[in-house]
Amino acid sequence: MDRLKKYLFFYISIIVFVTFIIYSNTLHNEFQLDDNHVVLNNEKITDLNNFADIDGWKKLIFNRQLALLTVAVNYSIHQYDVFGYHLFNIFIHIFNALLIFWLIQIFFKTPVLRNSSLANHKLEIALFTSLLFAAHPLQIQAVGYITQRMVSLAFMFYLVSCILFLIMRIDVLTKGINWKTILLILCIIFSFQLGNYSKEIAVSLPLSLLLIEIIFIRKKDGKPDYKIIALFIAGIIIVFTAMLIIGLPKQSGSIERDSYFYTQINVLVTYIQLLFLPIDLHVYYDFRIASSFWEPQTLLAFLFLLTIFLIGIIFHKKHPVLAFAVFWFYITQIIESSIFPLQHVIFEYRLYPSLVGFSFLITYYSFYFSKSKPRIGFTVLVVIVCFFSVLTYQENKKWKNGESLWSGNIEKAPNHPKPYNYLGYYLLQKGEYHKALPYFTKSIRLDSNYTDPLNHRGIIYKETGRFNEALNDFSKAIKIKPDSKMSYNNRGYAFQAIGEYDLAVKDFKKAIELDQKYHNAIKNLSVVLQKMNRNKEALEYAKNAVNLASDIADYFNNRGNAYYALGHIDSAETDFRKSIVIDPDFYRGWNNIGVVLMKREKYTEAIEYLTKAIELKNNFVDAFFNRAFCFYHIQKPILSLNDLQRCFELNPSHQGAIALYNKIYIEYTPNKP
Repeated sequence: MDRLKKYLFFYISIIVFVTFIIYSNTLHNEFQLDDNHVVLNNEKITDLNNFADIDGWKKLIFNRQLALLTVAVNYSIHQYDVFGYHLFNIFIHIFNALLIFWLIQIFFKTPVLRNSSLANHKLEIALFTSLLFAAHPLQIQAVGYITQRMVSLAFMFYLVSCILFLIMRIDVLTKGINWKTILLILCIIFSFQLGNYSKEIAVSLPLSLLLIEIIFIRKKDGKPDYKIIALFIAGIIIVFTAMLIIGLPKQSGSIERDSYFYTQINVLVTYIQLLFLPIDLHVYYDFRIASSFWEPQTLLAFLFLLTIFLIGIIFHKKHPVLAFAVFWFYITQIIESSIFPLQHVIFEYRLYPSLVGFSFLITYYSFYFSKSKPRIGFTVLVVIVCFFSVLTYQENKKWKNGESLWSGNIEKAPNHPKPYNYLGYYLLQKGEYHKALPYFTKSIRLDSNYTDPLNHRGIIYKETGRFNEALNDFSKAIKIKPDSKMSYNNRGYAFQAIGEYDLAVKDFKKAIELDQKYHNAIKNLSVVLQKMNRNKEALEYAKNAVNLASDIADYFNNRGNAYYALGHIDSAETDFRKSIVIDPDFYRGWNNIGVVLMKREKYTEAIEYLTKAIELKNNFVDAFFNRAFCFYHIQKPILSLNDLQRCFELNPSHQGAIALYNKIYIEYTPNKP
């Protein structure tokens, strides 16, 4: 106890400090992958009241409410500043490392390990197990990739449940069943459900608790408690039978169940390799899909996994930690690497829970094989932790932005279509269309049924005036995926650009039919209806878009335009002003307030707003023309002509500018004698 008091705070400080330093260079990394729809384009997280409805919590599985709530809390504090999101992820990882530090110490209080020859080193074993878990490069995705806090959060409650279970079982062995037993069981169930509200990996918890019971718990006579084991097994059988009756889950876009299972046999071998040698890490792997169990590679992989499984069985009495590590690996992979097909067959973050068994195994046997000279084991572990820490710190840099992440992935998986699409999308968002285009084309060549690059390439074609090619890409995407609201919305936008308003209306309405809350399509429909002078209809759709998304400047601006077209000038001005409150850099809002003031003949005041619009966008031709019009009306023809000159540079055929120029020329040119 004295030794525990002496070193406990010091060891906890080491875990916190080392883990934070390792991931400190992720704090300003950009949003990536699913962060786009989980954070950036997720209206649910913009209002904490969305999580107050009890109905949202009634679904006990396949419901990530709690994980999304943490994202919503981040948003409520600092909106889209990545720092806070990453800091939260790091804190979860640190807390998990501390839970593992606690868990390993409790293992050494169980009947199987309390008299172990290594019991005197339990603090050091707990410390290095925690550090290996925290520092291993395979944890990068679960920590540095914001959305995958779902994994680390679910596993946090997983660990809490394991700790509570061990405390409960040890207490029952010494004191028998009492009120504390019932309380702990209720806490385990509650923690288990919180894990389910984070990610579905928590479902495997009962199997892990059964494993802990079998490996580490013994009655006073030295035998396992077969009644408890039988109760666990019965419950697991009932749950699995219910799943068979209801139907085994299968993620949309995934391969067939049998092929997925055969492929996972090979994936598990790759995972084991990555545990011991975490190099060449990347997001998307060029992984071959297995079509038969009897393929030589798959059969050999199965025999390898079976051998490891049998080793765990054979040595479970003599080497319980080895057995625990083996079976913990299989159990923590049973949800994502078995018969439940997922869209992607391999992802590094799926190993996050498995690192506990691996880290415990490496640490325990480093001390085990250096019993006579424990400093050797200590030194070996320090070297491994340092190596992993440096490797992780370096790998984190790849996640800095989309260019560094996806260009590296392309080098390591040149035949996978997704890295090309994501790199292209990163460049598209930066407006670098010519750089982005080849990546989308390459992605489409690698997978002609991949609709995302078709949509993204179509956007580039539309923005660069290649409308026929844009329409062709959007139409292909719709043919491949007829329920793609995004493809219909994009094609409608392209039809609008070439003046095919009826076709645009048809596509926007189809997109809305697929998702009645698709506010971008609703706003776009309002815009095209205004172009068709169907302003009353346009106003109704504009109102709907604002009601669905009240934090988007463009939507208020669009509703303002609809009001203006109907002559409701006061309402229009209110919406235009709201748009620049939401986004002070929204140049169209500043211009439109200027237009309203022009309508009211407040030209001097209008000039201030139009000047701001020009400052925000120095090639905004409408703002230059409107300001020229204002200068003309306050009798400043030189300034008006300067703005008109800029109009002609931007658009030589601007009819309003031509008419105003001629008017100024006639009025201010002296009559010839």
